[in-house]
Amino acid sequence: MRGKPPLLALVGAASVLALSGCGSGNQYVKNDAQGVYAKVPDGWAVYDEADLAPDASERDLERLGQLQWTRTLHGGDGTHTVELSRVPNGSVPSGLMVVGAVLPQDRETLDLRTLRGRGNPNADPLTLEQQPPQTGQTFTVLQDEQVELDGGFSGVHTIYAVDGTEGGPFITEQTVVRNAHSSYIYIFKVSCSPECYFDTYKDEIKDFVDSWTIQEVRS
Repeated sequence: MRGKPPLLALVGAASVLALSGCGSGNQYVKNDAQGVYAKVPDGWAVYDEADLAPDASERDLERLGQLQWTRTLHGGDGTHTVELSRVPNGSVPSGLMVVGAVLPQDRETLDLRTLRGRGNPNADPLTLEQQPPQTGQTFTVLQDEQVELDGGFSGVHTIYAVDGTEGGPFITEQTVVRNAHSSYIYIFKVSCSPECYFDTYKDEIKDFVDSWTIQEVRS
């Protein structure tokens, strides 16, 4: 998707957390309890909290799951590892989907700057474009627009480039929203090298971005 916010449809749903195939060369990555959904190619690898924190105990994972649901993704059809799913400037896409609980004391400060920074206002790419970090990285915001959705969801869709990084520049496209009570933050992100984003995997990335969905969960 280019030139307009990604699809974030609101439809009725209520079931359980799941990762399942959809039978058409794609797989669904979803958290039905929170109404989060995305469609990714079957060749992409998907990692959950147990993969991301292999040394965590079952109790630790249970506690973490009460605060945050996380999936990282690694595209292409070659070698996959958890580490590669976290690399933003790879030759294939890396993705992130998060549903995080927001502590009561932080809800009043959950502004657009904080959302752009995926929960960290100091990581806001718009601010970093205007005030480059001392690391020498340069940020260029290619698109930034507010997102308003039925059901009280609101946030921001941003595409930005980062240069001056070890391993080369990269492009990130993300949508980050909060619910009506600012009690949850929802993150959808995909990153890779400029060649990957604009050329090699542009169709796969477009399909992934267009599939980003928050569903209205009803009891």
